[in-house]
Amino acid sequence: MDDELTMKGTFLYDGTVVCDIRICRTSFRPGTGDEEDAEADREDRQGEFYYIDYGSPAARGQYPSRSVYFDSLPEAVQHAALLPGLEWESDGHLTP
Repeated sequence: MDDELTMKGTFLYDGTVVCDIRICRTSFRPGTGDEEDAEADREDRQGEFYYIDYGSPAARGQYPSRSVYFDSLPEAVQHAALLPGLEWESDGHLTP
């Protein structure tokens, strides 16, 4: 499966600058490769995972920053909920 856009919206960077945010679904989660990490974190995994892309405060539509991978959409949404001024344009059933 290619990465699939699941949710998109905006948040306020520094409380004033509107930035884009999106949550995508993917079938691949790269491992850390670090021998000191637990095997589940160290090894690459196939399955269903979600990540958050954070938009640039300097250029709308560019996503220079990505979150860790989450095992479920609700986990990713809960993580994003901490962002100031977060507003979703979709309800988790968005298709690109």
